[in-house]
Amino acid sequence: MFTVDGFLVGYTLAADSDFHAVIRNAAGETLIIEFPNPGCLQGSKVIEQAVAARTRFLQLIGTLPTGRFVHVRKLIRVRVTGVVFFDRVHGQDGVAPNGIELHPVIGFEGSEVSSAQ
Repeated sequence: MFTVDGFLVGYTLAADSDFHAVIRNAAGETLIIEFPNPGCLQGSKVIEQAVAARTRFLQLIGTLPTGRFVHVRKLIRVRVTGVVFFDRVHGQDGVAPNGIELHPVIGFEGSEVSSAQ
C-alpha cells in the first residue's frame, strides 16, 4: 500500500464503472487513481475500505461522474492510499509516464483549499 498527497485534477466514469481520477503534485506530475465498481470487488479483502473511499470521493465531488472527463476548477487537496498497479499507457488523461496507478484506492481524504492559503 502506498499513500500519496496531491491535488485533484479531474475525473471520469470508465466503461467498467470504475471512477478514474487524476491527481497532480506540486511539480505538476500526474497520477491516475481508480475507485473500482464495488461489484468487481466481491470476495476482496479490501472491499469495505474501497467502497468507503469511493463514497468519500463522491461526497467530495458532489456528483456522479459521467463518461466525459471533468476538470476540477477548485483547488482540492487529497491524500490517497491504494495498491500500486502498472497499467499499459494507452492515452489515458493524466497517465504517469510509466503507467503507474493507485488501483484500487482504499483510503481517500480531500478538502477544498481556501483562497487564503
